[in-house]
Amino acid sequence: MLLSLVFAAVSFSQENQQDATSKEMVSEFSSQEEYSCTKAEADSLYAAKLYKDAAVGYEWILENTGIAPEIYYNLGNSYYRLNDNARAILNYERALKLSPSDENARTNLEMAYARTVDKAENVSEMFYVRWFDSVKQMFASDSWAVVSIVFFILFLVGASLFFWGKTGLLKKTGFYSGIVFLLLCILGNVMAYSQRNDALAQDAAIVMVPSLTAKSTPSESGTALFVIHEGTKVKVTDNSMKEWVEISINSTQKGWVPAESVEII
Repeated sequence: MLLSLVFAAVSFSQENQQDATSKEMVSEFSSQEEYSCTKAEADSLYAAKLYKDAAVGYEWILENTGIAPEIYYNLGNSYYRLNDNARAILNYERALKLSPSDENARTNLEMAYARTVDKAENVSEMFYVRWFDSVKQMFASDSWAVVSIVFFILFLVGASLFFWGKTGLLKKTGFYSGIVFLLLCILGNVMAYSQRNDALAQDAAIVMVPSLTAKSTPSESGTALFVIHEGTKVKVTDNSMKEWVEISINSTQKGWVPAESVEII
């Protein structure tokens, strides 16, 4: 059944040092079970340039009150200010996973990637694949579902004109508009389904260590295949083992790395 499918720019100047009191507060916050923070409080810490404290607050919010794209985005900004590029990229990616149309997060992510050692290579794609991805990123899955419902209602209006229209012009208009709206409804459902799968996918990760050597086998004794650096986005192709995961880069290089060296987006 068709309806079954329906289901910042922030400035980036780097501060050289944090206030000593701020550093002590972070350690204290991390050890206190009674610590709590609201988004407004974390935002105030960020505005006061207490970026470590702000990061602690945003992390607490995500862990205790649920995930939200704006919190991931703000957390990414905090880590960017702290020059923790890998965590900045990780959180910008998570923000975009939940809100793919967020242009601020996308812009900041590109700036963070520009800091990385390993620059992403352009992988040739067919034009329709690029078009599909660009259109899909216009909305999150829930928004695409709403768009699909709207087009389905318009399809019903067109069908009504075709069956009960009094004139040939109305019937013709209803017939052709109904076909167009039905196709758009199907497209919207496909986009919603694909976007939801992307949001639930666990097959992409960010390298969290300064330098990482991929091995031919899931063992330290394996042959070294290639080296990547922190902030690099990789695809996880096999996570069936507890301590090792197999990753690939641009579908051309594949190897095994310690699981703790990467973090799933």
